[in-house]
Order: sequence, then C-alpha cells, then structure tokens
Amino acid sequence: MNSMLTRRLMDAFHEAAGVPALMPPLPSGMTSQYVHVIDAIAQIGEKKGSVRLP
Repeated sequence: MNSMLTRRLMDAFHEAAGVPALMPPLPSGMTSQYVHVIDAIAQIGEKKGSVRLP
C-alpha cells in the first residue's frame, strides 16, 4: 500500500468516527445491541427469504 492510499484510508476512518454523532438517539429502552440483532435478522431474511425465531 502506498502512502497516498494509506492517507485516504486514514481520512476515511476519521470521517467515519464522526458518523455516530449525526445519528438520531435510539428510542427509550433500545440499545445498540438490539439494533445489531435486528440487522442480523434482516440480513438472514434477505438471504433465505424468511426467518423464524424460536
């Protein structure tokens, strides 16, 4: 990796670090872990067509 690519990568990381500050607050009682679980279920649903939870 050359120095220009390294610089672009570091700039991208720096910009990405500010994204959470732009996000609206989560609803009361909801944690970021719930968001990850919902996202995982959605991804499985896209791959398999449906999801069943026990």
